Amino acid sequence: MSYLDRLKQKIRENHCPNELTKPTEPPFVSFVSNPDKHVSENDAHDLLGEWCEGIASLDPDMPRGGYDPACWSRLVDDCRTLLSGFGQSAASLGWTAIDLFGVPAEGAGYGYPFGGLAWRIKGGRVICIDEYQAAYRMPFSGTVARCARGFLDRLGDPFVPLWELAG
Repeated sequence: MSYLDRLKQKIRENHCPNELTKPTEPPFVSFVSNPDKHVSENDAHDLLGEWCEGIASLDPDMPRGGYDPACWSRLVDDCRTLLSGFGQSAASLGWTAIDLFGVPAEGAGYGYPFGGLAWRIKGGRVICIDEYQAAYRMPFSGTVARCARGFLDRLGDPFVPLWELAG
């Protein structure tokens, strides 16, 4: 008996029903994020206002924290782009100023290889953001990378929002 014949016989012996089983619960699929992770509308509005004030206080031509002028200008521009495109969503989803705009408290000379989402995109663009992470596309390679919400908090090193850096 060939392999194919044995397979056909096995299928006949273990006959599958033609009818699908009935679900015990109604199906549920959601593309909406977890509402338990969200911030109230008032709190989100307050966060967004704080971020807008902070970003508005930054002058792209006056670097702070020892940043190179070109790097500083790009970073300020990335902050503005991030805030205008995803600020409301990020605030509603529970992101913090450090998650989005965090930099080492010691400034650029600290040499720490991490920062908030605006620090990471380096002229790229954010694709999407949810309550856990943001995806962004790197400017030259087109590579998609991710930034996890709360990552900098877990590192334990001091990070501050960009606007709190000393001039």
